[in-house]
Amino acid sequence: MGFGVLEPKLTTGEHVPGTALIYDDGRGTEEGTAVQATLKRDNGKNSDIILVPQPSDSPNDPLNWPKWKKNMAYFSICYSTMMGGSLGPIMSPATGVIAKEFHVTISRAALPGGYPLLSAGIGAFLLQAWAPVLGKRSAYIASTALLFVTTVWSAQIPSSNFNELLACRTLQGFGNGAYESIVISTIGDLFFVHERGKRIVIYQIGSLGCASITPILGGYITDKYGWRMQFNILIAFTGIAFLVIIFCCPETTYNRPIIYETDVRSTEGLTTPEGGTSEKAVTTTSEEAPEIVVITEKPRTYWEELKPFNGLITRQNPLILLARPFACFLLPAVFWGFTVGGLWSSWTIGLAIVVAQLFSPPPNLFTPTKLGFLFVFPFLFVLVGSLFGVFLSDWWPKWCARRNKGIFEPEFRLILLVPVLFIGIPAIFGFGYYASRPDVNWVASSCLQGLISFSTVLAASTSVEVSVAIIMLRNFFWFGSSYFLPAWLEASKTWKVFDIIASLQLGVTLCSILIYIFGKRLRHFFHQHDPLKLFHLI
Repeated sequence: MGFGVLEPKLTTGEHVPGTALIYDDGRGTEEGTAVQATLKRDNGKNSDIILVPQPSDSPNDPLNWPKWKKNMAYFSICYSTMMGGSLGPIMSPATGVIAKEFHVTISRAALPGGYPLLSAGIGAFLLQAWAPVLGKRSAYIASTALLFVTTVWSAQIPSSNFNELLACRTLQGFGNGAYESIVISTIGDLFFVHERGKRIVIYQIGSLGCASITPILGGYITDKYGWRMQFNILIAFTGIAFLVIIFCCPETTYNRPIIYETDVRSTEGLTTPEGGTSEKAVTTTSEEAPEIVVITEKPRTYWEELKPFNGLITRQNPLILLARPFACFLLPAVFWGFTVGGLWSSWTIGLAIVVAQLFSPPPNLFTPTKLGFLFVFPFLFVLVGSLFGVFLSDWWPKWCARRNKGIFEPEFRLILLVPVLFIGIPAIFGFGYYASRPDVNWVASSCLQGLISFSTVLAASTSVEVSVAIIMLRNFFWFGSSYFLPAWLEASKTWKVFDIIASLQLGVTLCSILIYIFGKRLRHFFHQHDPLKLFHLI
């Protein structure tokens, strides 16, 4: 039992997915000795870290790419994620302006902020089946092209057609589908387990940070030049995103034999060098012992890597791939990931949708510029939370693994929920009571929203491997909140609404204690009783 994580009853050689040996502690444990001597390790100050997963010997394996190439692909995706994150809440400060211009109610004027959340969830669902068959590169290109085209379209929508605005924004959400669904798995393609935590958090800075800073600028731009000017400005930035995806993001999907995936299975089989993906074994049939002829895989050229498609990467049935997220709904990890990370981010998104409803009417009469100021502290606290998350999400699990015979457990990341419990929950209670006052000061309100955003970043950082099932649940709930949250606030007192939300989050966060203690046993049980195997989806 490592740091309170209860061990399941294992048979000899059995491995629990997610558990990984990342340090050779030299104690001669069952995981060590002969097999450990053959495992590849990091270099420099991390030379004692065993690489998980183990890279093959192929130059085309993304794990073997030089660091500059990995980071080039990674940062091009992060930049495009920032564009998707910016376009999401871009209209939040303009909700009141939209209501007047299109002659609709303020709750209906909030829908251009809600429909993209629904379509992004659907896009994530479709692209998780696209990527394993046709590759991630083509998915990124299609999504970024859609973001660019709909940004141009948004800037041209006439005042007489609110439905056209809804249609454009819905299509724009589809363009964000790739950046909702396959970025985490792309980071897994490029980086080892011990390198992923900080990169996940940096990716979240790009997404959540831009979602917070865009309304700040957007409020002023809307007041000065009108809401369409925001899209006119972003045309250039989304165009750059399209270009960097085309020229700086090669295909990262690579079929590596399962023996190298030491985070989902044991290290058994890695002592056989013939298992590398860069070698094809050709066996002759003669009276002598079979001779193995090794054919080395040639590295692809830069221009070969620019092809949008590289043929069928796998020949899996797309219908089976589309059915898998629904089977994953049966997994406790999916439900927990949604209730912790998903719900926290839902309330953050929900606040962005309803700030105009809360503070635009009398007695506060906030202008779009002042509504934009409400996002100042959320932006700052997202940065603080992300930097804090970078430190804890990498340092703490490594510290625990060193003292756990070199073994990493995913539950070690749940330390990030401690500040969520003591900062985020009181912030939701406090915001509800403060927003109910007739003399709201934007600085105090923004500060409370910032503490909620800080907790959202940390809650989202607890799960590095986010499944599409969680993304679908989260986005559909986000979309639903654009309907029920404004109506709920109209029908009830503000402080009551946020009291209920805070109480719900308190209960969910406390349940994470059970997930920490029994998480490994749950992983073991559902590995043995996998819903995907039960429904013949793998």
